[in-house]
Amino acid sequence: MRKFGSDRERRRRRANALYEFEVVLREECISDFVYDEGKDLFRFPDGKFAFSREWADVDLLQERGYFGGAPQGDQAEFDRRGDDWISN
Repeated sequence: MRKFGSDRERRRRRANALYEFEVVLREECISDFVYDEGKDLFRFPDGKFAFSREWADVDLLQERGYFGGAPQGDQAEFDRRGDDWISN
């Protein structure tokens, strides 16, 4: 598969796509993240940086289960949260 752009450009495009998608989720009141209006970025509920238009903490997003599958930790809790989300 051919790469489109440099690694830096691809990382920036991915961060921007995530940002734009999260803006839509936020408008629908279903965002998992907290918007920091002063800095124009999204944070995890615990206050840690998650992503902006230009940069995403992909390692932390993956560690917390936002990329690449289920979050680390209690699978039963993940299943319960998933069921709650589906029923709402």
